[in-house]
Amino acid sequence: MPGVSTILDNLNVITHATRTLIFDRQIAYVLQEGLDDFKALTIDSTSVKANSAWPTDAKILTGLLMRVDRRGQKMDVFGLENFRQGWVPRWLEEMDKLEFQICLAAGKVNSKTKLRQGYRKLLRRGKKALAALKVEFSAFEKDLKIDTLAPSRRVLLTQVIEQMRSDLSDAERVIEYASDRVFHEKKRPSTEKVLSLSDGSAAYIKKGSRNPVIGYKPQLVRSENGFVTSLLVPEGNAADSIKLVPAIEDSIKRTSVVAGLVSTDDGYASAQGRDDLRGMGVKDISISGAKGKKLTALQDWESESYRDARRCRSAVESLMFTIKDGFAFGELGRRGIEAVRDELLEKVLAYNCCRSILMRQRQREELERAA
Repeated sequence: MPGVSTILDNLNVITHATRTLIFDRQIAYVLQEGLDDFKALTIDSTSVKANSAWPTDAKILTGLLMRVDRRGQKMDVFGLENFRQGWVPRWLEEMDKLEFQICLAAGKVNSKTKLRQGYRKLLRRGKKALAALKVEFSAFEKDLKIDTLAPSRRVLLTQVIEQMRSDLSDAERVIEYASDRVFHEKKRPSTEKVLSLSDGSAAYIKKGSRNPVIGYKPQLVRSENGFVTSLLVPEGNAADSIKLVPAIEDSIKRTSVVAGLVSTDDGYASAQGRDDLRGMGVKDISISGAKGKKLTALQDWESESYRDARRCRSAVESLMFTIKDGFAFGELGRRGIEAVRDELLEKVLAYNCCRSILMRQRQREELERAA
């Protein structure tokens, strides 16, 4: 077998369009072989953990400033002068120690007082380091003659500069909302915070009573025989209700079969979504829960087909367990929304392959019993 790095190098050159094409052909094969007719679909979302540590304001601020300082000391690679450091290394070293002490203080006696003391010292040094780095960055940009560099080096340097500018802006934002939270007990929504140093597109995901994660919330459409027919990975913590129509539409486009039944839970309850699905030709839309009951005519809600749909909806939970436990769908190794979409799609393709093998075995067993 080739080494892991060799496999990854080959996977990384495959485009998302190629992966999608493989997905389309895989589903076409399932339909052709009679492994599923895709007439009944179930949709649900799940949370997946990003390749990132759980964020704290102290850790994020320290990491951002350290990254700017580290890159400022590598400008000689481009034949340019490195940033002058002055007291910045000492401030950053002190911030790193303070961040560790803040983590240790959490949950201890008088933790609130200790946290405030720690954050007061850390933010004071963070402001000094930020001010010094902004001065160096401004002077660097002012004296920079980027046109003198080779085109390839110019592109790389532009990316480095944009990342440093973004990090300085984010650090200033972290100082502001960390100060508000610690000293004034003002909380900001997660969408206004920097949640990850390594994966800027990750979001705060909280589903029901489960533990929250920093990551993504993919939407999965499951067929009656357990195949995944659609995978959507939106940015941020998008509401399930607005993803119902795009996910089912994507599934119908891929399978070329208009589903007769779509079953889901209360999170997807939407009169507009239900009407849009009916406009696409879906006959029955079963939405479990109180919201779904309000949107559904009483005679439909109590009909046998809708009752069966509500009973069978739990099958999607089996999919979530299987694909997470057997195919590492719940944790990511790559970072950034595009790389995450590629990784999750690869895992769906692997799952569908295994599901095809299982369904073929069941077909053979049924034929043997019939004989």
